[in-house]
Amino acid sequence: MPRNIENDYATESRLRDHLVQGISRGERMDFVVQKATELGVKRVIPVLTEWGIGVT
Repeated sequence: MPRNIENDYATESRLRDHLVQGISRGERMDFVVQKATELGVKRVIPVLTEWGIGVT
């Protein structure tokens, strides 16, 4: 029986992962976005939180 090579190497998930991330200082936010992208997150949604930056 022939194997379907295309399916053997399919790596992209059919899931649409989203990340809701509290805004952080400096390069930390860049790092989070970079790693999330590497993991396949489709959308990063930045939010202001009680403990985040810019909230008084």
